[in-house]
Parts: sequence; structure tokens; C-alpha cells
Amino acid sequence: MNVQLLFSEKDVRSLLSGQLSENLYAEFIGPAMYEAQEVYLSEFLGSELLHNLKAMLAGGNVTASFDASFGPSFDTDPGLYGPYAELVNEVAKPFLIYKTMTRIIPKVSLKVSNIGVHTTSDEKVAPVSKQLWDTVIEDYDAQASKFLGDMLRWLREHRDEFTPAERCKMRLGSSTITGIWLGGYVGR
Repeated sequence: MNVQLLFSEKDVRSLLSGQLSENLYAEFIGPAMYEAQEVYLSEFLGSELLHNLKAMLAGGNVTASFDASFGPSFDTDPGLYGPYAELVNEVAKPFLIYKTMTRIIPKVSLKVSNIGVHTTSDEKVAPVSKQLWDTVIEDYDAQASKFLGDMLRWLREHRDEFTPAERCKMRLGSSTITGIWLGGYVGR
């Protein structure tokens, strides 16, 4: 399956320099990147905008609902431009990278077997407490939530720079921004 991602393994390794083992296989990182983009990012951008961003990066034509007055012809100038470039390169990438980490951790650092949940290294197999597992994932998820908040604020400020079809599918009212959760208001 060939999937157009808005960010690369190099982006992940660059932002998280020193936090990711250099010998971590791309086969583990790729699926986590896909999940971060297609499950978590699409939830907020909407399918129309995400589809158009991927088409721009691939140099193809965007959907028929795209208004050409919002940018150059894709036949002559493929790639991201204007608010689309800023959204992907400056706003969405940090969120995508930290969300990727929350998806990598369960897949690569812990293994479930007949001896329970454990970590492995070149030297030993060690049990992992549920508390440690949760702490590491929550740390990366907190970073992702911070960048999600930044992205949603940016999208609200720049909403008019996108096509009407893209705007109508954005989900911009997140509890990350408002501080209102099902259990009530959460102070910051």
C-alpha cells in the first residue's frame, strides 16, 4: 500500500534527536506515522483538507471542490504553498511526530508474551510496570496535545485561507483548547 505522508521518518528522527534509537527499524516507524496522520490528524483537519494536502505533495490534482483562486495550478507548480505549507511544515508536523511516538512505544519497546509485558535489550529481558508504561506514553501524548492545541488555534486564525469545502470539515472545538472535558472544566 503506497500512502502519501505529510512528514518523513527523517522529520521524526530530527525532532526527537537522542530519544529514538538509530537502529529502530523504519518498519515500526512507518505504521505509527500512518496512524498518527490518518487517524489522529484527519480527525481535526477533515478528510477534504487532508486529501488536498496529500494531493499537493504528490503533485497531483486536488478534488473538484478545490477553488483554483486559492493557489497556483497544480499542473505547473506541484507542492505545498501559502497556508498549506505553513500548516504542514510548521504547525502539524510537531503534533504528528509526538503522536507517532505514542503509537511507536507500544509496538517496539514492549512485548507481550507468556512471561508478561517486558522490555528487551542486547543484554537482558526486564519486566515493565504498568505505571512506567503509562508514564512514558502520557509524556509523549501531553506533548502531542500541546501541539494539537497550537494547530487548532492556528487553524481558527487562518480558517478563511482555505476553501469552503475544506473549512466545513475541520473540527476546531477540542477540549485541548477549551479546557472543557466530559467531567467539567479543567483549569490550565
